[in-house]
Amino acid sequence: MGTPATGGQFSVDIEAMNRAQTALNGMAMDSRNLGAGPDGSTNAAAGAHSGWETAGALRDALAEWDRQAGDSINAPLRQPLAKALADYVGDTHEVLGGGSETYSGHQVYGPVWKDGDTVRMAVGEDNLVRFMRGLSEDPAAYGALHRAATGRIDQDFAGMGADAAPEERKDLMGRGGAVLGVFDAIRADVEMDHRDDANAQADWKAKALYHIVGAPITAVPLVGDGAQRLLDTWTYEVSLGEKDRNNSAAIAAIADNRLAASEQMSNMIGIWARERGIGADTHAINALQRDAQSDLNTNRTKADTYLGRGNA
Repeated sequence: MGTPATGGQFSVDIEAMNRAQTALNGMAMDSRNLGAGPDGSTNAAAGAHSGWETAGALRDALAEWDRQAGDSINAPLRQPLAKALADYVGDTHEVLGGGSETYSGHQVYGPVWKDGDTVRMAVGEDNLVRFMRGLSEDPAAYGALHRAATGRIDQDFAGMGADAAPEERKDLMGRGGAVLGVFDAIRADVEMDHRDDANAQADWKAKALYHIVGAPITAVPLVGDGAQRLLDTWTYEVSLGEKDRNNSAAIAAIADNRLAASEQMSNMIGIWARERGIGADTHAINALQRDAQSDLNTNRTKADTYLGRGNA
């Protein structure tokens, strides 16, 4: 993919692509040192390894790569770049979850900025969705992004007590649903591209599920202990259905059900309610699940459009 030129031909800005490639390679190499261990404070951890140059390089490279190459990302870069991007889950959560005027404004007026001791990064939601789709061709890369996103959603959940205001519950749970709607769209796009090879499709689903819930339990950087407990509970519940399955097709069927955003979000809200002594099947909790489902569906439809699957 490139930029339109005269006569209907496409031209590629080689110099710009080389700069993007250099920045992406640098991020891939640096990612081995990013998120090496959990940190109780998102801001402290982000400030430790998300400096101005790093955030700026990733943001500029992501935008340039999307402009010229869309969702095509070289295979050796997918896993390390997914790990690097996962370390910016605080930023990607705000971009994908919507509703943040701070991030929307900075996409235009200043895509990298200081927030106290933390450097933050904003990028267009469409750019980000296509970049994540390119990474997700590798199921391990998809798993890293999905697990980090789940941990960030649980960070919001962990901060809400049983007495949280209804508006706060609806807002934070709705944002979580919106983020998971993007992952539904990305997963469906990968599966669509493998539609002519049932074995490859089942293999991708099984490996993605493994990297989200079946791999040895590791802490998700930046989310804190309370969120980690919620994440581990959800991971454990999902893994119960997987452990007795011994082939990719059977595990893929589990992935279809338990990784579906609507199922995951309902389960996460239920876990949050039970841990706070609130009935998980009460009218109030059911209403929150329906509201989150609405935000989820809206954002999935939008992400489908970014990926060329929906209506423009």
